[in-house]
Amino acid sequence: MIILDLEIITKQLDESHEFKVKLLEQLTTLKQVLTTEQSEFIKCKSERKELKTERDALKKENEKLQYRIIHLLRSLEAAESKQ
Repeated sequence: MIILDLEIITKQLDESHEFKVKLLEQLTTLKQVLTTEQSEFIKCKSERKELKTERDALKKENEKLQYRIIHLLRSLEAAESKQ
C-alpha cells in the first residue's frame, strides 16, 4: 500500500513539474511579446509627439498665411476701388 501511495505521489509530482515547466515557457514567451510591444508603444508615442508638434507648427503657419491673404485681398480691393 505504501509503495502504491509513493508511486501515485511521484506521478503527481512529475505531472506538477511538467505543468510548471510548460507554464514557465508560456510566461517567458508572454514576457518577450510584452517587451516587444512595449518598445513599439514607446516608439509610437514618441512619433505621435513629434507629429503633434509638426501639426501645431503647421497650424500656426497656416494662421499667419491666412492673415496675410486677408490683408492682401483688402489691399487689392482698396487698389481696385481707387481706379
